[in-house]
Amino acid sequence: MQETPQSTEGIDVGKILRKEQNLTYIDSLPAPRDISQIHCHPFIGAGSKQSLSSEEFTQILSTATMLQPTDSIIFNWHYAPQYSLSVVTKKGQYSIMLYLGGLAFVKLPSGSVGAFKFEPME
Repeated sequence: MQETPQSTEGIDVGKILRKEQNLTYIDSLPAPRDISQIHCHPFIGAGSKQSLSSEEFTQILSTATMLQPTDSIIFNWHYAPQYSLSVVTKKGQYSIMLYLGGLAFVKLPSGSVGAFKFEPME
């Protein structure tokens, strides 16, 4: 996997929290073997290191649990964003926002947006 800085298409979490954007249930995330590129941007002030390694991102994917669009954790979350990622696969580009504590939003190549939780890294 290539890891280089590049801008990512944002996810408007404000619209999600105000319920102005519909969420969808995501069946699955891309398998590590299907990923050709990862572009990772840490959020300043979130205590994030420079970038995630391929192994760290694979760990996040392996611990992911998909959330239903009505799951209360989505609307009661209070942690800061940690990383913004653009993940390129044969199916297209996924935009992912990882939050401190283990919540994530993902925009699929189709444009649909969903959420998942993961085990935070130490």
